[in-house]
Amino acid sequence: MKEHTDVILFDMAQLAFSRVGDGLLLRVEIANVGILAEVPLRKATSHREGIFEALDSMLATLEVPSSRGRWRKAALYNPLTAQVAFKAVPETVVYTDGRPLTIPAYGLQGALDDEVLRLDGRELPRLVADSRSTRTALAAHS
Repeated sequence: MKEHTDVILFDMAQLAFSRVGDGLLLRVEIANVGILAEVPLRKATSHREGIFEALDSMLATLEVPSSRGRWRKAALYNPLTAQVAFKAVPETVVYTDGRPLTIPAYGLQGALDDEVLRLDGRELPRLVADSRSTRTALAAHS
């Protein structure tokens, strides 16, 4: 069996973004689940730029423990495109089979190798990603 990475998939439509304190911190959370990330921002960062920075930061750093004590890296699902983004820019990898997924608020566990993301009995193949498809995969909040 190929080596794989354990992932936890979050639906970007369920994410809420808010500026905290003096506005230089962007909080990302899911209702009834909690805070997923807090990302420092530059002073002149627009809300839209801040969201992209937060999403990219989550893909770069967020890991969630599983019930088996293993760590799962975050992946983000865009329900508008049915695409899943994994890893931060410029290494972002995009997976899709073109069909919508139902993601619970607490996330959906899966496993991926370089070519296929396995979630809930489905296999989503890797797309050959360019910068446009990466931005499309992350554009749910733009």
